[in-house]
Amino acid sequence: MFFEYEVLLPTDGSNDFGRKDPNGDWSGLVGDLVSGEVDIAVAAMTMTSEREEVIDFVAPYFDQSGISIIIRKPIRERSLFKFMEVLKIEVWLAILGALVVTALMLWLLDKFSP
Repeated sequence: MFFEYEVLLPTDGSNDFGRKDPNGDWSGLVGDLVSGEVDIAVAAMTMTSEREEVIDFVAPYFDQSGISIIIRKPIRERSLFKFMEVLKIEVWLAILGALVVTALMLWLLDKFSP
């Protein structure tokens, strides 16, 4: 896992984990994650409902340490047919083909059976 990292303080000059301003912007580490200045943060940050709306928390590895890994919340597109993305299109076509063949066989057996 060869990757590079830098240890940084919040870019806005504040030394806090993140507060929501009255206008809806975030300061501190949360603000840097939301704006895309940083990709990941590791901190002893408390999980709050306001913070969970804009960032994802990873469950703490050690419960006693309180250190969490935090990433920007991914933007997911919404679709009525999201359930169809579970299987590939080839699998859906195979299921549809099997359904048609089964229906055709049942019709043929019913039509020509004594």
